[in-house]
Amino acid sequence: MLASAPDGANGRKFTLKINQDGAIATVSMRCISNLTSNGGQLEFTPITKEIEVAPGAVVSEQLTCPDGYKGVVAGWEYEDGLIPLGNDPQPITRVFKIWNPTGTPLNATLHLLCLRLRTGSATTPTEFVNTAYVTSSTPQEPGAKLSDQATVTVLGTAPPAPGGTPPAPGGGGPTVTAPAAAGGPTILGASISGRSLLLNLNTGGVAGRVAVKSAKKFRLGGKRIKRNRLLGRAGFGVLSGRSRIKVRLNRIGVRASRSGKLKRVRVTVKTGAGKKSVVIRVKR
Repeated sequence: MLASAPDGANGRKFTLKINQDGAIATVSMRCISNLTSNGGQLEFTPITKEIEVAPGAVVSEQLTCPDGYKGVVAGWEYEDGLIPLGNDPQPITRVFKIWNPTGTPLNATLHLLCLRLRTGSATTPTEFVNTAYVTSSTPQEPGAKLSDQATVTVLGTAPPAPGGTPPAPGGGGPTVTAPAAAGGPTILGASISGRSLLLNLNTGGVAGRVAVKSAKKFRLGGKRIKRNRLLGRAGFGVLSGRSRIKVRLNRIGVRASRSGKLKRVRVTVKTGAGKKSVVIRVKR
């Protein structure tokens, strides 16, 4: 299995290498609701790390979720020739082992979906009843009250978002930004349209700016383009629900798109409610 990785907001991509005729593969994906039974919102944040495995090397790489999160679903995308040796599902960290038996360096992209330990706002109020009892060593008069109750109604206000930017996981790994506060941006997908990149966003009903950068280094016409090279920027006003933002690509972005090198990009969305930065596959 060369790839089992997230594909957009609700999909998963599987890539298998088949070494014999007549082979049959069955793949499946289990879909879950992002709401708890009482209407609380489950909050996720994906993290990604790109690595290069040297010829003949066996490496151990890890992704670590931010504070207040647990790693729940791992993913990977390996170049043909790499041999996956499994991954260790620790509570917060996922450790991947990879072998490169070839004579050339090969690349891999690792994914981990992190689940926040606290849920967001609930859509329905929840009541909690606390009952206290007292006991006495002496007889009580008729009608004495030895217990009482207090009822607390939780209206489901969202907990505060974790502050600051967690450290990069695994030493030298990707930058992982803290999830946006309630109402913050959500990046749903990206596609190419001429000289522009179309981003599907849920902006959370606030204005902001978006920047598109290269997800990894590559060569373009004999020139080396570094990771996190700016490819385009755009601003947007107050939008509600899912919206499509058109990001005009700069000269390098257009050339990379036309040459087929623009397969993944790092998208950073900043609003007054927070900041979100993810690596996302570009659909064509």
